[in-house]
Amino acid sequence: RDDEYFMLGDNSPASKDSRLWDEVGAHLRDRGERFQLGTVPGDQLVGRAFFVYWPSGLRPDWLPGRGEYFFEYFVPNVGRMRWIR
Repeated sequence: RDDEYFMLGDNSPASKDSRLWDEVGAHLRDRGERFQLGTVPGDQLVGRAFFVYWPSGLRPDWLPGRGEYFFEYFVPNVGRMRWIR
């Protein structure tokens, strides 16, 4: 449908994109069937995407066994980022 958007995750096992959404958020319940489950109404989107961030893939060798979760998920690997044109 026009003005509805399908959200894609980062292709990881922990990703929960539109394919897995099975209930309507409280802020959208009053809309009834005016939008399709698993999509986001256009008026709920803020801003515009300008680059692809995930997967970061940054795993520093200088910090073995510590902080891997932090670096893997929260520190961007700027070399792998791509602009959306």
